[in-house]
Amino acid sequence: MTEPAQKKILEVENLKVRFSSEQGSVFPVDDVSFSLNPGEVLGIVGESGCGKTLTALSCLNLLPFPGVIETGEVWFNGDDVLKLNEKKLRHLRGAKIAMVFQESMTALNPVYRIGSQLSSIISMNRKVSKKQAKALALDYLTAMGIPGAEQRLHDFPHQLSGGMRQRVLIALALACEPQILIADEPTTALDVTTQAFILDKIRGIQASADMATILVSHDLGVVAEFCHRVIVMYCGRIIEKASIQKIFTEPRHPYTVGLLNSIPQVRQKVLHRLQIIEGAVPNLHDLSSGCRFANRCSQAQDRCFREEPFLSGSGGHEVACFYPREVQ
Repeated sequence: MTEPAQKKILEVENLKVRFSSEQGSVFPVDDVSFSLNPGEVLGIVGESGCGKTLTALSCLNLLPFPGVIETGEVWFNGDDVLKLNEKKLRHLRGAKIAMVFQESMTALNPVYRIGSQLSSIISMNRKVSKKQAKALALDYLTAMGIPGAEQRLHDFPHQLSGGMRQRVLIALALACEPQILIADEPTTALDVTTQAFILDKIRGIQASADMATILVSHDLGVVAEFCHRVIVMYCGRIIEKASIQKIFTEPRHPYTVGLLNSIPQVRQKVLHRLQIIEGAVPNLHDLSSGCRFANRCSQAQDRCFREEPFLSGSGGHEVACFYPREVQ
């Protein structure tokens, strides 16, 4: 995909999130910086526990207890989101920056019907009557491909399947016509056919309304299809960022290479055993000095265990590695 014009709508600068416990403090998001342009789709990828969701939640100042933002700034249209009061945050969330949460059952209110939740959000954020809000609620459920949408307006969340609840969440996020959509694993509970249908709907709205999107996903196939740029996170830090073309054709960090090598190649004439990245994401309480990926990296050298690499590069392709893969 061709990257949109460079005009920043969102800027995250030196974001650092702290969680404290009896064992001490950890930083699951550590010095993260990135920007987003209108109409752009930015992918954030990495294994579970790498800080993707917490980074997304921080953009709306929605960290769960006991998480706090230690340092950093999140700029949206000239305002630092982290310094807004609750009243201004209520006007921001949903109306200007909307989020599709990963857990559909906990994201929806269990004591209100689907139609009531949709129409109330629309009435709160768009200048329409109650009758128009109800009509729009039905339109968005229908657009998300929910069968019997009119009847589903009267259902409670527990009466819907996980996939249908996920589609309701997407409808809720899109109904207020936000400038930015943050989608945290938006299609996890959906089958492949429905997944393609929903992503096509989001893409159509994103293109027509110039809506910027942050897509948090484990599915590199979806990322390749949908995104303009990609951020690769590991253990709370960004370890590589580049355009979608560069990440998939010229990955430079060993971790990125490992993620791409783990994708099944079903079109090959001879199928081979999947490659894996040995080990697991380390416990944040047990981090040692040096590169956080060193213990799992087959290319690690002595320097990697002593010093921590930081992002560097040119041409929009940055990597945090002392010995990055050479571009062919």
